[in-house]
Amino acid sequence: MKTLCILLALLAACLAAEARLMQLMTPKQLCEKADFVIIGTPVTIEKTTEQGVIRLGEKNPAYPSIGYVAKLKVNHVICTTREERLSEEIVFRYSDIDFTQVRGVTNGPERIYLEPNVQYIIYLKKDPKHEGGYIGALEGEFDDGQTVIRVLPREKKVATPSTEPVEAKP
Repeated sequence: MKTLCILLALLAACLAAEARLMQLMTPKQLCEKADFVIIGTPVTIEKTTEQGVIRLGEKNPAYPSIGYVAKLKVNHVICTTREERLSEEIVFRYSDIDFTQVRGVTNGPERIYLEPNVQYIIYLKKDPKHEGGYIGALEGEFDDGQTVIRVLPREKKVATPSTEPVEAKP
């Protein structure tokens, strides 16, 4: 009887669970879509008046979105597919779910999230709507959050390697 109850509980849990398929891109695939890959730090982040809708297919719910503009300090350019150079500070536009209009989201989109003064690896492409601006390499796709990867702080060095030759012990 105990085994039957456990099996019924597991079955009920499986029936109540939801999931959706999501395409995870490799760094190589993201590089192919990007004009630039940088390590950057948001200096300022501001909400804009731009509003829209984020939707995955026609059958899924639509989520209201709000735009953001971040000024990024470019710390390092990892790779580029363009001949031009980036300035030391660039404008990066992205959108996120407007949580003032939406309560919890189940299986919602993976969106870009930035915090000021935190380093990120960002896959960028030129913004066709705003001259001189940049957007994420997956802009317009439901799950564009994978174009921004937070860089964890480095651990403090415990020891520095010596340049002097080391004698082999017998």
